Amino acid sequence: MPLRQALADQYVLGRLVGRGGTADVYDGTDRRTGRRVAVKVLTAEAARDPVLVSQFAREAEIAATLDHPAIVAVLDSGEKPGPDGTSVRYIVMEHVDGRTLRWILRNGPVPIPTALKITHGVLGALEHAHAAGIVHRDVKPGNVMIATTGQVKVMDFGTAWARGTVEPAQVVGTVQYMSPEHIRGQPVDPRSDLYSVGCLLFQLVTGRPPFVGDDQATVAAQQIADPPPAPSTLNPYLPTALDRIVLTALAKDRADRHQTATQMRTELRALDPPKALAGVDGPRSDEPTPDQAVESDGQAVESDDQAAAPTDLRPRTAPTEEIALVAAGTTPVSGDRPDRQEPAPSRS
Repeated sequence: MPLRQALADQYVLGRLVGRGGTADVYDGTDRRTGRRVAVKVLTAEAARDPVLVSQFAREAEIAATLDHPAIVAVLDSGEKPGPDGTSVRYIVMEHVDGRTLRWILRNGPVPIPTALKITHGVLGALEHAHAAGIVHRDVKPGNVMIATTGQVKVMDFGTAWARGTVEPAQVVGTVQYMSPEHIRGQPVDPRSDLYSVGCLLFQLVTGRPPFVGDDQATVAAQQIADPPPAPSTLNPYLPTALDRIVLTALAKDRADRHQTATQMRTELRALDPPKALAGVDGPRSDEPTPDQAVESDGQAVESDDQAAAPTDLRPRTAPTEEIALVAAGTTPVSGDRPDRQEPAPSRS
């Protein structure tokens, strides 16, 4: 196979573990170190599109400048001539066993302490990126992995913008998590990422994004003009303090949002997890008790390990022997086991 031959001097490619519209991801091994890696390769069709080639190169360049435990590390990248005369463009990343939040959230909301831990991890990654002058521009469940160790991993900087460079002209992302200014095609800044985190946290505690509709245009219009619902209107056991944090992140005017990831992390840290579990202001309905609601949420995500605490972030429903790093925009490939495939993230 030309691809395997082109990379064989440095990387041994194993099975295909992810497939998307622009790139494929392979389980691999670095010949020099013996380290297990994930190799993301631009498809031959995408390699003929200068915009996609530029985006692929930007992802490698930007991610390689970031060194943070909550960001998937880029170890190498390059371009090699294939035996058939074509160029093979690739990015080598750390291998991560785990599942994306998009896969985990198929089962509905997660327990409140788990949601807070995940959000803290995402904000930690963004805090580091923003300090380096980088705005992610596409924070969403499909771009956040939870490793089997419990580590949060933010990935896919293919549409990111770095300070001092020209911001990509195209509006690319998933509209359910995009800030109003991004949808309008206006310049983004770190507060645009924080809006996306607000959408993410909303879904973690309610099971759905703040805005839903029959089509992308409807959701885009809601993001721009409609006030978001308070999360507690969908989950009555959420404290009003969490409502305030989420609604601040979802302010239409970025001047009214948290101004930094650090500020948002500080406000989340101020929440008392035991009180968050029970609802600071008490239950808002007389349906199941808060403990029962949390137990139900925990079972939805962690049903194969009833003895584990619901705050454990390990995605135990994902068998680790079938998982390798799945870069955003790709669909996991699991051979003859289609029940373990994850739908590809949608992109507007």
